Amino acid sequence: RQGTLLDDGAIPHLPSDQRGRARYQLCAHPERAEGVAAWLRGLADGYILFDDEDIFRKVQGPVVVERIRDLELAIPLAAESEVRYTKNAPTAVDLFARYPSRFDLTKPYFGGIASLADQAPPGVGKLTWTWTETDPPLLKTPLNQEHRQLGGRMVPFAGWEMPVRYATSAYEEHLAVRQAAGLFDVAHMGVFEVSGPHATSFLDTAASNYVASLDPGQSSYAYLLDPDGNIIDDIMIYCRARDRYLMVVNAANAEKDWDWLNAVNQRRVIIDKKRPSIQVAAQALIRDLKDPAHGPDRKVDIAFQGQAALPTLQAMTGDPRTKTALQRLRRTDLIELDLSNIPLVVARTGYTGEDIGYELLVHPDRAVELWRTILEKGKPLGVKPAGLAARDSTRTEYGLPLYGHELAGPFKIDPIEAGFPGYVKYHKPFFIGRDALLAQENRRTMQVLRFRMDKKGVRVPKTGDPVLNKRGQVIGNVTSCSIDTDGYLIGLAYCQARDSQEGNPLQILTLPSRVPAGKDADKLAPGDKLVLPDSATVLTRFVARDQPGGGD
Repeated sequence: RQGTLLDDGAIPHLPSDQRGRARYQLCAHPERAEGVAAWLRGLADGYILFDDEDIFRKVQGPVVVERIRDLELAIPLAAESEVRYTKNAPTAVDLFARYPSRFDLTKPYFGGIASLADQAPPGVGKLTWTWTETDPPLLKTPLNQEHRQLGGRMVPFAGWEMPVRYATSAYEEHLAVRQAAGLFDVAHMGVFEVSGPHATSFLDTAASNYVASLDPGQSSYAYLLDPDGNIIDDIMIYCRARDRYLMVVNAANAEKDWDWLNAVNQRRVIIDKKRPSIQVAAQALIRDLKDPAHGPDRKVDIAFQGQAALPTLQAMTGDPRTKTALQRLRRTDLIELDLSNIPLVVARTGYTGEDIGYELLVHPDRAVELWRTILEKGKPLGVKPAGLAARDSTRTEYGLPLYGHELAGPFKIDPIEAGFPGYVKYHKPFFIGRDALLAQENRRTMQVLRFRMDKKGVRVPKTGDPVLNKRGQVIGNVTSCSIDTDGYLIGLAYCQARDSQEGNPLQILTLPSRVPAGKDADKLAPGDKLVLPDSATVLTRFVARDQPGGGD
């Protein structure tokens, strides 16, 4: 960890094993081989400190380190080592001065890199990434006419014309999700493909969560952060193969995410302000799968959430093996199959809090057919189309943060404050924004809480409305509010952590659109009006799984 030399040697890349896992051979010197093996095993197990500046860092493991007994497989060193070992091992600084070509200081991280901080090259030619929001024409999803025929109330949302609700009500659609299933058009969401031999390395550099640990058929939720630790977007990453991933991003951020990912991939921008020369190890192939240029590979997203989703999908196939595959699909996993002769990527993911729910990635030309088939097969089970209002109320009820409200947004809320620290893996030695976000840990005083109004029929709090504690002190602001399954108003608020314990009483000051001019208290007269707060109570941060309908 101080940058002293353990050994030098050759590292051939061997063929993958039967499970497709990477294998390398480290040709160490005999007198140092046991020490090197012990060091590598300790790193892989996570038991060795290798960075004095940051004890969180670990090497993502496990890996298997074993001596090669088959001499035919062994590949000897090409030549005798040029390094001369003495009683005091050479330092990284000494070695860099003699053998600079054996160091890549543009790598985001390697053991001992801190000792070479003064040797790091400047980020010549790299730019500071910036983004300016645009105002493009309103777009329509492939299901636009379907919404209109179903009586959808269409509104602009994130640059798209989307149904906020249908002919019934948002509350009925909310109940359909909780009691049966709701079908959501989320084809406005961005869908990217990241592929190639360096796709995993690229994503592990760009995303806050582990990607290398995903097996084909698994997914993870993660964040894209800028070098200052600010959230660019929250994303879902789906592993279709070890060199092929899908990334679903928020519609409002799709253009921004596309620009950022390509800038990082092409090594055009600074990804760490303290070390501006570092960059992704190698480039991946990034495609926008909503682009017509990609023909048969195009994908859009449709969400199908609720207990009735599984039997509805099973009703779309007569193949017992396909029915069983759907039944056995675990939470966050995905499979690729045909339902009603429609090729799909079926992921057991979603953002309504339901344990049973799916995101269906389909070619846009088959989206209408899929939509109609699901509604037809699901009608006897109570399946209904659901709009943006129900999508917002279900995720709010379960405490799930939304970009622009409980993530980033006017209060610049980070993932830890939002209640999702598990998706930020500080153990990763490097991801963009890691160090900046970690530096905020000891300064945090705020966090997102979940609350419910104590009475029905009160005014609906809006984003920004003040939240008060029982002493009348302002402790934060509302970020989201909607209706829950029982008909109460339920919401999220960004408040002081010390007042966020479950059961704490709150006062929500729901401000009118036009706040009347204030008066001094001693000048109030009969007929004057004051804005009074409504009472609320802090709930658990998320709905527990053992509660009725409990999801993630």
